[in-house]
Amino acid sequence: MKKGTKEEGVALILTLIMVALLSVMAVSLMFLAQTETWSTMNYRLTSQARDGAEAGLNVAANFLLYQYTPPGGAGDPLGAYTISSSPVTYNGSPVVLSGNSSVSSNYPVAAVQTAFNTNGIGYCNNCGLAAGTATVNYQTTATLLSMQRVQIYGGGAATIQTWLLTSDGTVNNGVRSADVELSATLEQQGSGPVVLAFQYAALANSNGCDALGLAGNATVNSYNSSQYNPGSGPVSPTNGALQASGGNVATNGNLTESGNATIEGTLSTPRALDPLGTGNCSINNVVAWTTSGNGTVTGGLIQLPAPVVPPVPIAPNPAPPTTDQNISGSCPSGMTGCANNGSNTVALTPGQYGNLNISGGTTVQLPPPSDLCTVSTPCIYNINSINVLGNSSIMVTSGPVIINVAGSGQGIPINLGIGTIVNSNLNSANFQIQYAGTGIINLAGGNQTAAVVDAPNAPIIFSGNATWYGAVIGSTIDDSGGAPICYDRALETQGSMFTSVANYMLESFTWEKF
Repeated sequence: MKKGTKEEGVALILTLIMVALLSVMAVSLMFLAQTETWSTMNYRLTSQARDGAEAGLNVAANFLLYQYTPPGGAGDPLGAYTISSSPVTYNGSPVVLSGNSSVSSNYPVAAVQTAFNTNGIGYCNNCGLAAGTATVNYQTTATLLSMQRVQIYGGGAATIQTWLLTSDGTVNNGVRSADVELSATLEQQGSGPVVLAFQYAALANSNGCDALGLAGNATVNSYNSSQYNPGSGPVSPTNGALQASGGNVATNGNLTESGNATIEGTLSTPRALDPLGTGNCSINNVVAWTTSGNGTVTGGLIQLPAPVVPPVPIAPNPAPPTTDQNISGSCPSGMTGCANNGSNTVALTPGQYGNLNISGGTTVQLPPPSDLCTVSTPCIYNINSINVLGNSSIMVTSGPVIINVAGSGQGIPINLGIGTIVNSNLNSANFQIQYAGTGIINLAGGNQTAAVVDAPNAPIIFSGNATWYGAVIGSTIDDSGGAPICYDRALETQGSMFTSVANYMLESFTWEKF
């Protein structure tokens, strides 16, 4: 017998063991690779399904914002709904718009249901959302959670709603499928749906360069007319709570400052602030803030999630006359509503007037001293245009006085020089100017000039260096003459008079994978 015979075949056994181990490892690696492949596919399909669900949410939101007419008009009265509970109900069931085959619609107006339940709005089945070789689909529903009707400053009413949007996104590549449900709430942003119309000292509605421009020694700060004593002289930190703060401004476009212009407050704009939102402004690159010299914004910049959309005032109806009515020292012959009230003083009763041209050092009293305006019964003047010249003035004897301007055929429907508004208690809510048109508005301040101007479609130009007390809304606001603007903080307590609504936003997202 040869030496080492007992060890014969060991190499073969070891080889077989190694082969078995390698086979197990290979199978494990193949299984792991397959698991990773399926995991990657699942992740991709889930992401694609969620993208589909998000598309459904956005399409539904766009429908509600831009194609849908809220209740409150003819054929869709608010009385058809029960709005005292959430969700809002119709015929005892929640109000639902549905493009989902498993959820029934329930809306009083059949045309609205039909418009929502169409290919591309309420649902998307094979409507072109390709994901490789697969197609992403979605089905959406919109449930009305709350609804209320409010009067809007400038006239008219608005129906404010909160919707719960739910979108099911699905994708199937022939091997595996994914289903993601995404929900969000469509509601007004901020602390509530109702906001203050005059929440800024100056709001420029334009989205372009130089929408809001300040130059020279223009300053924006604030005061409180409720703390002002008319007999104590010009507003100061002691007699009118004058503050080097609270002068907040906003624009949907660009703020341009030069010289020593100073905003003692914040600048709010939807324009991007990254890296600083500053620099040269151009039509293709509208930046938040352009400054030269010593222009400053002490409170910093705030980026808004969406443009501020001020409601447009309702034009006077019926339209006022377009004839010239020239008042110089006394009432012109045959002018209805005008009464002489002393030397170079006339009084106008609330009513309809044409093109008011006031000159010759005339004081026009609004209303007559014997009349009394109140918040519940303001004194309303519907005029075509107003032009105050030659050391003349408009004296506010009681308020609120509301001037609704039509501006028909007038390039400059509102022309008010320095000191032409005499509002002795500086309560800016007592003199309100509303204008829906696009003509130029010329304004100037004065020691007793306090008013609010609501003209979101019109360019506003300030002249002189006297202070304007109150607030202004215009398409563009040009204060290159250096007039100070002093925001009346008392406006913040008069929300019932200056009601507006906030922008809609998609909020409170939740999602679930099935």
